[in-house]
Amino acid sequence: MASALISSVISLSATVASFFGCGSSQEEPNPKPKEIREELERLNRMLRQIHAVLQDAEEREICDRSVRLWLSELRGIAYAAEYVLDEYHYEARRALIQQCNLTLAGEISQRGTKRKSEDELPSSSSSVLVGKVSIPDGMADKIKSITERLEEISKARCDLQLRECDGERRVIGSEKQPPTTSHVDEITFGREHEKDELIQLLISETDAQFVVIPIVGMAGVGKTALAQLIYIDQRVKSHFNHRTWISVCSDFDALRITKAIVESITNKPCGFIEFSMIQKHLGQKLIGQSLLVVLDDVWNEKQSLWQLFKSSLRSAKSVKIITTCRSTLVAKIMQTMSPYHLSCLSKGQCWMLFKHYAFGNANPDNCRNLVEIAHKLVKKCDRLPLAVKALGALLKHEKDEQRWQAVLESDIWELDEEKTGILPALRLSYHHLPLHLRPCFCYISMHPKGTAFKKDKMVRQWMAQGCIQPHSRKTLEDIGSEFFDELQCRSLIEPAGINQFKVHDLVHDLATSILQGADLVMLYHEQFGITHLPDLVVPTSYCAVRMLLNFWFDRSFHYYSLTTSLRVLECSTDMSELPDIVGTLKHLRYLCIAGPNLIGLPESICHLYNLQTLDLKRSSSLLELPREIGNLTDLRFFRLHSKKLKYLPESICWLQNLHTLDLNKCCQLCELPGGIKKLRNLRSLRIFHCFIRRLPYGIGMLSNLYRIEANLVVEIDDRNKGLEELKKLNNLGGTLCLYGIQIVSNVEELKVADLRCKANLRKLELIWRNVITKDLRIDKGHLHVNLKSSTLQRSYTDKEIQKAHLESLQPHTNLVKLGIDGYTGSSFPSWLSDPLSLPNLTSITLKSCITEGNLLSAFGDLPCLNIIELISCANLQKIQTVPKNVEHLEMSKCYFHGIWILPQSKLQRLNITYCIELSSIHVADCGLEFLNTIILVGCSKLKFITVPDNLRQLLINDCGCHEIWINVTTKSKLEDLCIMLCKELYLINLLSGELSCLNRLSVMGCHKLQNLPIIPSKLKMLDISSINCQEILIPPRCELQDVRISHCMELASISGLHELTSIRQLSLVSCPLLQITMDMLGSKPDKFEIYNFPVLDPQLEVTGPNNQGIAASNKLVLSGDCEFYLSDTEIVKLSGRICGLTFATLDSEGDRTEIPLINSMSCQIVKVNLPWLVSLEICNCNKVVMLSGLSKLIHLKFLLLVECRQLHYWTDRHLPVPLVSMVIISCDMLNSIPPLDKHLRSLEELEIWKCSKLKTIQGLHNVTSLKKLKIIDCSEVYISLAERLQARLEFGTVKNCPRMIVWCSLNKVYYSKIG
Repeated sequence: MASALISSVISLSATVASFFGCGSSQEEPNPKPKEIREELERLNRMLRQIHAVLQDAEEREICDRSVRLWLSELRGIAYAAEYVLDEYHYEARRALIQQCNLTLAGEISQRGTKRKSEDELPSSSSSVLVGKVSIPDGMADKIKSITERLEEISKARCDLQLRECDGERRVIGSEKQPPTTSHVDEITFGREHEKDELIQLLISETDAQFVVIPIVGMAGVGKTALAQLIYIDQRVKSHFNHRTWISVCSDFDALRITKAIVESITNKPCGFIEFSMIQKHLGQKLIGQSLLVVLDDVWNEKQSLWQLFKSSLRSAKSVKIITTCRSTLVAKIMQTMSPYHLSCLSKGQCWMLFKHYAFGNANPDNCRNLVEIAHKLVKKCDRLPLAVKALGALLKHEKDEQRWQAVLESDIWELDEEKTGILPALRLSYHHLPLHLRPCFCYISMHPKGTAFKKDKMVRQWMAQGCIQPHSRKTLEDIGSEFFDELQCRSLIEPAGINQFKVHDLVHDLATSILQGADLVMLYHEQFGITHLPDLVVPTSYCAVRMLLNFWFDRSFHYYSLTTSLRVLECSTDMSELPDIVGTLKHLRYLCIAGPNLIGLPESICHLYNLQTLDLKRSSSLLELPREIGNLTDLRFFRLHSKKLKYLPESICWLQNLHTLDLNKCCQLCELPGGIKKLRNLRSLRIFHCFIRRLPYGIGMLSNLYRIEANLVVEIDDRNKGLEELKKLNNLGGTLCLYGIQIVSNVEELKVADLRCKANLRKLELIWRNVITKDLRIDKGHLHVNLKSSTLQRSYTDKEIQKAHLESLQPHTNLVKLGIDGYTGSSFPSWLSDPLSLPNLTSITLKSCITEGNLLSAFGDLPCLNIIELISCANLQKIQTVPKNVEHLEMSKCYFHGIWILPQSKLQRLNITYCIELSSIHVADCGLEFLNTIILVGCSKLKFITVPDNLRQLLINDCGCHEIWINVTTKSKLEDLCIMLCKELYLINLLSGELSCLNRLSVMGCHKLQNLPIIPSKLKMLDISSINCQEILIPPRCELQDVRISHCMELASISGLHELTSIRQLSLVSCPLLQITMDMLGSKPDKFEIYNFPVLDPQLEVTGPNNQGIAASNKLVLSGDCEFYLSDTEIVKLSGRICGLTFATLDSEGDRTEIPLINSMSCQIVKVNLPWLVSLEICNCNKVVMLSGLSKLIHLKFLLLVECRQLHYWTDRHLPVPLVSMVIISCDMLNSIPPLDKHLRSLEELEIWKCSKLKTIQGLHNVTSLKKLKIIDCSEVYISLAERLQARLEFGTVKNCPRMIVWCSLNKVYYSKIG
């Protein structure tokens, strides 16, 4: 280790020796409390020095295992010191609260003033309080033990013979990836769509001279490979005069990059040394030229370096730059357009990539024992191309099944890094993290792999574990939110749904590998709360459980010795009250309790003085809170959703540090405590769906309150001063909805609200009607305020009064969205069109507004306005002017006859719905290059539409006219035309031109339509449904790939179908006059569906991909009365009507492809030869009596039998070996299933429901891979007690199977008598 690190430790050891007399032979047997407090102060200073040493070590490259173990010991001492200091902090907090309670009691007895605020309370370090802090027993011994351990590891430094050359400080970039080139020498799979999109961006014409397109994604996702594909594409080569590829890596050297561009253009070395000369030389070469530069693997976060490089390219005619990077922070410095975020490959593409590297040109069928493991390996890689490629290459030409199994069962960090390169590539992202982000990142790995989490919840857990330190004036929550966003920007956290996030499995492995040896233990729940805490082996005396997730809490909780250091606890319980032992977890910071039966909390919970988060969201039966809940003075987040809670204790107002109070859905809570105004740090108050109706008195004193979610009444008379309270909330953010404005007679009353001072307000809705409670939604950050008067209410409809109303409600300039409902003033006030008043407004919604003049003209000067929505505006006659910056115009239920869109508009999308008087739409012939989508719904009188040349999509839905005239020109770029549910339409007329660029034509639900528009030759998809057409004409040389025709009762012929050479999917459904024969088809579609056809060629034979017939098909839908055969082996004997039989194969990319057989059709025999059958589903087949031959399906993974109520016999002696899931539901007469033998090494799921005649399940002890077991309502089933379950279940339950109760008890499987 380097000298700096060694000297830090030596200094630390000497300091400790002097602090606690390590070198002294005299020891004081019973130190006095004052001496212990002094030692605690010294211990705190020593802890800061330890952290400095560990931080220094974090910056160094330490490879020696003994040194790393030595550092782990030092880290253990840090945990121990934190534990001791935290224990004293707890006692100090307890003494402070006890003193405050005594003071309060004295004040009450003397009828004195109310309780002092925390600002007036003595601190734990004051001379008044310090003598009252009790010293816990054994604290002196703990301090002494820490000192002795530190002295021991100091001596170990000498034993390890640490040298100054050990552990050199890591230089960012020293662990960089090998340089990349533009040469593509490998086969790629997928990315065709992404490549075409980016190439289109590169070669499209633009006025910008300098364009930068960042490709952003996590390590190994294929950014470089995609850039290589783009770089060598012929379209790109022909578009640019010069192209340059530069591998940047960590060192963004503007001189080196500029010099490389010069050498690439001139094809000779650049002899200049000075940067200015290189710039000048490059500038001369680029005059009038177009240049493409690819900057691969960029890490630069300094704007100055980028600007320095950018200045070298100013003389070029056009410069397009593609950059690849892992961080959006890096991309923002360079980008001129939004980053292109690259996601992982599909499962099928990953399978093809793995096959290429692992099997090469060999047929995987020759190694069937490895194919199953191969699929699991691909799943292990979680669709990351780098990992798929690495594991495939690692196992190339390897035939030993045990070797493959070993790789599958190994953690990613256990594999050879030099051979795979997976972890080094990922580790670069970690080494580029700032030090303050590293603990937060590593903490995420403490959660189970694949688990989604919420941002605010993760931040609160970071706080609980001490991962976030205070900084400047920001709150811990704000700092944590910034940390989270930065990790997401660096592609280490990714979205996983609405308000949900996750980390990629291999990123999780990276964090886990970094935490190897760390003394921070987390336990996650076992199934049904059977948590094996006694089995935990604690590696050191300083290691303790600091986090328990989803823990099952009951009265048998006997693991206190392992939870004394617990900081995070998420628990569930079915008890009505928690035991008092909860209150002894003095280090707890985060407590989440899910107890639907919980009616009360123990008073001991009020002793958790360090608690920061108390979450009772899923405790809906709680009747009351402990009286002394206010003792939790460190509490920052409190959430309670109880349907039975009627009041809150007054002590809740003592929580001076509370930031969030969430009482949503406490539907019986009528009021907040009177002292709520004391919560000066409160930022979020959520009381939606409570019975609280009045704005709490004094709430205006909560100056930090940022968000209120509530539906409240404010009285506007002088006595209640309701709007005065609203006026004081200048920090209010989110959305404010103000109802009942029409009752206000005195405009000065509205001015009291002072909306102009609310800088954080982002959305404002002003409504001239009373609130309708049932229509309100519980939206995040929405405050609904309904104005009322204690006197007789009257609505003021005078136009000038309403204009004065709106004039007085001018918002702050930061407002982003504005909604106005029910306004009938003479005109809009001046601030609504003033660009200085609303410079940031992006969206306006007008509902039921009636004003004089053109509604839209008032907003023409707002610079950022891009969305206008008009709803039920009745006085419109014609829309002529659209504000120049508006991109999206939506009109619904408005009364106007026509719309004229003039040139020079930036309109991109026009939506018109249920405007029943609209008859025509006219647009200018030019100047509308941005308009790409028009959607028309429910316009019953619409007859004429002018289609601008640049329009890409036109949707006409539910328009009741008899004929539609669509005016297009020969330059039309329309790609998607959809006409649907126009039930009266019988004629579609195209004027002036043809749809030569049309890719998709959909006509559906137009029952009277007798003709179709002429199908253009470049059409790719034709979707026709429920029309009255007798013939469909497909032109010669048509490029159709997807044809779907259904429910056309008069359709008798499809001319030209046999000439299609590029068709991939053909679906024909319920066309009774159409005769299906093999002569209809030219090329063979990948997917061929025939559904509900009474006229079918009886000789139709369907075969698999290696035989004739529909040779390329991997999906077929047939149905009928038939016997079914597979691979010349009878597997299912069906008599009568079959319904719901589903098959599946692996398609060309390895994905599962289903082949369902449904409903009814006359067909005698269907022979199917599909050797890759993966999934078999037999549903609702009430005449099926016997199953046989399933054991010969050598690739079957999924088996589902549902409601085959006459199925008696299953004659197979064993199940298919690859089987992963078997589910049997409502097969009432089935009495046995094949035994589960030891060859079923992949079976993970077994479910049997409502099989009342089933007698036994044999061989369950042989299945070691089982993860999910469900046996429900099988009253006769019995499993031998000798068959002990060997699998470790993730989920197991048995219900209403009385003969299995003993077996469940012996095998620890949950049993319930309730169905």
